[in-house]
Amino acid sequence: LAFPGGAGENFTVRVNGYVDFTALAPGTYTIHLGADDTNWFVMNTLDGNVNSQHNCCPQNHQMSFTISETGMFPFDNVFGEQG
Repeated sequence: LAFPGGAGENFTVRVNGYVDFTALAPGTYTIHLGADDTNWFVMNTLDGNVNSQHNCCPQNHQMSFTISETGMFPFDNVFGEQG
């Protein structure tokens, strides 16, 4: 259950894990973030950190990044709902 007790106001969700790029070719990729309020995304690649932040409405946020070597990359994503 992603949001115990249902939706609501004033909460934070943190998700972390690995993004699997092992079957993909090196190149440029785009991450899309969407949130009602705030969303931060960080991924550590062999080329350095990918950092993206979405500060609310009304449109989703997009950010392109390039990887020169594929692999399994750790990520951390934090979503915040504020009133």
